Amino acid sequence: MQPFAVTGSAATPLSLCRKRGRACLTGDKNVGGGMVLDGQQVEIVGRNWLVNELMYAGFEVALPMRDRGVDLLVSPTDYAWTLPVQLKTSRQTSLQVHKKYVGQPLAVVCVLLGDKAQALPADASGVYRGKGHDYSARTLWLTPTEAWRLPYDSGLEQDLDEHPSYKFSWGPRLKGPLLVGKVASHRAELAGVVLAARLRVQTPA
Repeated sequence: MQPFAVTGSAATPLSLCRKRGRACLTGDKNVGGGMVLDGQQVEIVGRNWLVNELMYAGFEVALPMRDRGVDLLVSPTDYAWTLPVQLKTSRQTSLQVHKKYVGQPLAVVCVLLGDKAQALPADASGVYRGKGHDYSARTLWLTPTEAWRLPYDSGLEQDLDEHPSYKFSWGPRLKGPLLVGKVASHRAELAGVVLAARLRVQTPA
């Protein structure tokens, strides 16, 4: 079956989104007046952005040579442990989740870059949310089960087993207790969010 896009409470196949000219994976505005990025470019920018932020937070980051569902390997500087990361990046407020990762020992990390694709603010005073996709960048760290259940737990989807993936917007329903301790919206939060995600991956509910 086709992956579906979910906005509000409506689900739409991703292929149909593309046919209708809707931006499903990339932003439709220029970054800093430059070119509009395609999906692969957004993925590369998001990966480099996350590597930079993790290094600022005191972690070591490695890139696997083979693509087997893991995009990054995150470790402390003493390499006492390693957290595999499956990365999803968007310049819009959209999130995409996949059933195929459920049960795998990795963290599903969503990076929302916004129009400006700027670095994480140093602290909460630099966090902002303007109109549309004008917001300070943020990153969401989930276990595969948490990621897959997010549309259901937020009330956006009732039957998760109907399709292999869902795409939906980061909106008011995703705020509050559902994501406490799982979102880093500034650098002072990132290390704690990563460590908490590692523990949840190690001991899934």
